[in-house]
Amino acid sequence: MKDPIYSLATYPFVRLMLCSISGILLGYQSSTSLSGLLVMGVVLLILLLGPVLIGIILKSQLYSLQFIYAHVSYHLFVILATYLIYCISTYEEDHELKSYLRSYQWDKVEIRGLVSSSKNRNEDLKLILENNHITIDGNQLVCSCKIYASGIEGVIDEGDVLKVKATVLPSDPARNPHSFDSAKWMDQNEIMIRVNVDEFKIIEKKQRFSWHQIRRIIKDQLQLLYNSENIGIASALIAGDKGEVDSLTRTAFSRVGLSHIMAVSGLHVGFLMAPFWILIPHVWSYRYRKHLLAILVLLVLFIYVGITGFSPSVIRASITGYILFVARLFYKFSRPINLTSCAAFFMLILYPENLFDIGFQLSFSAVFIILMIMPTIQLSISPGHRHSWYSALMMTAIVSIIIQIGLFPIQAHYFGEISLVSPLSNVLFVPLLGIVLPFSVFNLILSFLLPDFSSILNIVSDTYFTGMIKYAHHANTWSGTWTSVQVNNIMIWLIWLTLLFFIAHVRFHKIRWKVLAVLLLCIVGFQVIEIARINEYSLLKITYFDVGQGDSALIQTPNGNAILMDAGVWSPSYNSSQLILEYCEKEGIRKLDAVILSHPHADHIGGIQDLIGSIEIDIIYNSGFNYDSKLYGSYINKALQSDVPVFNLSSGDIVDVDSSILMFVYSPHPELTSSDANEHSIVAELIYGDTQFLFTGDAEHQAEQKLFENYPNLIETDVLKVGHHGSRSSTDERLLLKIKPDIAVVSSGVANKFNHPHPETVWALNKHEVQTWYTAKSGSIEITSDGQKFTVKSELQ
Repeated sequence: MKDPIYSLATYPFVRLMLCSISGILLGYQSSTSLSGLLVMGVVLLILLLGPVLIGIILKSQLYSLQFIYAHVSYHLFVILATYLIYCISTYEEDHELKSYLRSYQWDKVEIRGLVSSSKNRNEDLKLILENNHITIDGNQLVCSCKIYASGIEGVIDEGDVLKVKATVLPSDPARNPHSFDSAKWMDQNEIMIRVNVDEFKIIEKKQRFSWHQIRRIIKDQLQLLYNSENIGIASALIAGDKGEVDSLTRTAFSRVGLSHIMAVSGLHVGFLMAPFWILIPHVWSYRYRKHLLAILVLLVLFIYVGITGFSPSVIRASITGYILFVARLFYKFSRPINLTSCAAFFMLILYPENLFDIGFQLSFSAVFIILMIMPTIQLSISPGHRHSWYSALMMTAIVSIIIQIGLFPIQAHYFGEISLVSPLSNVLFVPLLGIVLPFSVFNLILSFLLPDFSSILNIVSDTYFTGMIKYAHHANTWSGTWTSVQVNNIMIWLIWLTLLFFIAHVRFHKIRWKVLAVLLLCIVGFQVIEIARINEYSLLKITYFDVGQGDSALIQTPNGNAILMDAGVWSPSYNSSQLILEYCEKEGIRKLDAVILSHPHADHIGGIQDLIGSIEIDIIYNSGFNYDSKLYGSYINKALQSDVPVFNLSSGDIVDVDSSILMFVYSPHPELTSSDANEHSIVAELIYGDTQFLFTGDAEHQAEQKLFENYPNLIETDVLKVGHHGSRSSTDERLLLKIKPDIAVVSSGVANKFNHPHPETVWALNKHEVQTWYTAKSGSIEITSDGQKFTVKSELQ
């Protein structure tokens, strides 16, 4: 029987890969100065020369000591070398320039730059400009940095030189939990700033070979071959361009387990290389034909990578596939795990940040899982089934299930959901894709020579794509197609790894019991951590979102209920619903037990219309103030159509959502006569144990005065959500004297046109020694209470 997988002595590249991963993680968790990098270089030199020096000094007297030292220093050398490579690759020499340019967000700039790459997404051209001359405030800078430009319409080729007038877009870190971190994305892609182009002019047209031109010709040809419904999928599958695929189709494909079909990667490279694998046995007998075949496959893969836009996923798949192909061609295919590790190792050495790329993690994890587990699965299937007519469909379903289960924690961590119909979807479409994709590529080439004939042949591909799209959209409407999941216990990852090793080693009697013992130990550890976390379920967590010049906070109660206080802002180009939905998805919140909308202004109800229908809502509470606005009327009508009850709150009501908390409503009072919607804001106090939280909406002085009259014995409050974004017309000093808050939260936009918070309000808060947090400065604010004390943390500080 072959060596078990865990015998790393027989898998040298597995050891190298693991050491390189350790070095990169070490670099990721630490910060090293330039002098530190020099010291690390000296240490590496000592490790490299150490075994030789020991051999010279000790000669052959302590050979075993020399061998042990050489073995240890070898692994330490790889770890520290990759650590050094990672630190050098992420070392920012131009940090001051980046900070300077990014400080001009929303300002106008003029740029003269060379187009190094371009990509069209839904008619919006995205460009990378290099060798730039940047003019800001009359000062010109010359730098070779990358600038990401969007908002361009027109035909622009790589190599063109543009002169653009643009607006510098923000590049802030994520200001809310689970939100997209644009600054991190830009740093990972070595982009200095991103701009939205207001106007542009091509000042120099480069007539040279460009992969972009070839891709545009292919895309134009695909437009002629396929109907409007299928062009997006056809472009994604054949040319690696998902820009034409609408968001609904992307979501549907993801939730039915077919998103990997749209992402050109290992599957497509495998189909492309399949004919060459068939040729391998026929060239073994010839000396030079093997080399010619290897060169031919390399050329084909290079062309394919260029046509698909040098996508990192295609490059990864091509390198891995080519290493495996050459190993098979030259009789070195006995250990595919070792060869796959070789590909991963060299990719990490060339670009260490690959380790943190989702595509890298998913693709290599999937390959390793298949290579580890499939031999055990195949041996457990009887020869009669393995060689039957339905074996291809059966193996496709098995591989899909293995990948789905094997990648569970990674998918749960990044996406918060998994598809439950993935095996069915893959059985229906993946086997046929192995025929349709090569046929579609062949027909695309034929269409340049015989367009009429290829149009007839294209009925096959068109029918396949139409069926796949209709299936995805239809299956996405089934109940149980997908489910939200969370991985919030580190022991799940250890259980996952150990379980994979157990399945892979189940044939090895001496090993499987050891792995099983480790698996049981991990399960016990999981239970211990869960028991230790029981107290966490008694915590109250309130997240005050940073929604700009608006208000929205989510209350997560000790019993697992969710109450949304206001729904953020609305504008023609943006509302807060996406932020709230992303947070709920990542937190595993499947429904909102109550939504409380303090008053009907757009900066407080902005996201509610999109939330209705996107997430289950038990009830909506509002102030009952009749407000004449299209947004207000639309959400009321949509709530009625969706059978979501809308209930008016007033002074004296109690919101009964969770037995572990109390929520009293102090305002609006029926006697208020103001025509200002702000004065009719819901003012509510949440009490959990000995901690209190007061939400004031946009209530102003008249509402506060009514509050004092009706509730003279108003209790002290620990946390105050400052009224009306900190305006001078709210948060009267008498209110601060009465409730004596320890903490205040001000929700307002950065550099907003209202100049909120007002200096008088800030002065009053400081005078009363209230610890004040500003979303404009700190991003979202998260306050957690155990009923006795509370902790505060922010997204940016």
